Amino acid sequence: MADSLFPGGALPTVAPLNPPGLWPPEGSRETHEEEDIPSLGVLSGRELLARSRGELGGGGGPGGRDGVGCPGVSGPLFRGNRGSLRLAGGRYCGLLVVGGDLTLTGDAVFQGLALVGGTLRIEGNGRLEGMVRVRGDLLMGPRSRLQGRACPVFRALADIRELREPVFLPHAAGFWVF
Repeated sequence: MADSLFPGGALPTVAPLNPPGLWPPEGSRETHEEEDIPSLGVLSGRELLARSRGELGGGGGPGGRDGVGCPGVSGPLFRGNRGSLRLAGGRYCGLLVVGGDLTLTGDAVFQGLALVGGTLRIEGNGRLEGMVRVRGDLLMGPRSRLQGRACPVFRALADIRELREPVFLPHAAGFWVF
């Protein structure tokens, strides 16, 4: 993924957002399994949830969660939600691991890498800048945007210390070097 080439600028709408009631409602899946979360290299969804810094609360908005993990504010966030997550406003930067559906609505902006086990919905003026791996569907509104950008992803992955811990591969033959 990191070595892929991406087009410049905004990507066209992949699936126009239908009027309410024409697609399965949020959280319509009975359960979201950790195995449904796309992996990040050798790190499975289960491992990413275990390494994450806890769940990110929904909401946001002006004065709420603006600038969470964004440059000039703090290091990138690394949050893992087992269920669905709805961000109704604010600006978030880093790595999001979501077992269910991820919804960006209102003026919510996410910059970085999102791994989504369910459906990604970008509604209203919502915007995602970076990269995303989605197990389910991608649904976008007419004013929403999905912009492929590598810089926010590389910044997040380089600065998240939990991703720099060793990964021991089961059944791998190896040796120790001192």
